[in-house]
Amino acid sequence: MSTSLIETLKHCPQTLEYLTLDKDGDCVLQWDIEGLQQLLPVLVTLSDGKDDIKKWNSFAVAVSWVLTHLIEIRDELKGGAA
Repeated sequence: MSTSLIETLKHCPQTLEYLTLDKDGDCVLQWDIEGLQQLLPVLVTLSDGKDDIKKWNSFAVAVSWVLTHLIEIRDELKGGAA
C-alpha cells in the first residue's frame, strides 16, 4: 500500500516549514532561491581581487544552506514515508 504525499508530510515538520508559504507568499525555499539568484550574476563577473573572496564565501554559505535544507528534507521524507 502506497502512502500519499499528504500523509507523509504530516510527519515531516521541517519539510512543511521549508515549503510552506507565509502570508506574503514567501517560504524558506523561496529565500534560498533568491539568495542564489542574487549571488550567481556577481560570481560570473568576478575578477581575481581580494574582495572576490568575500563574494565566494557568501556564495558558499548560500549553497550550503540550500544543501542542508535539501538533505534535511530528504532524510525527513525517507523517515516519514516509512
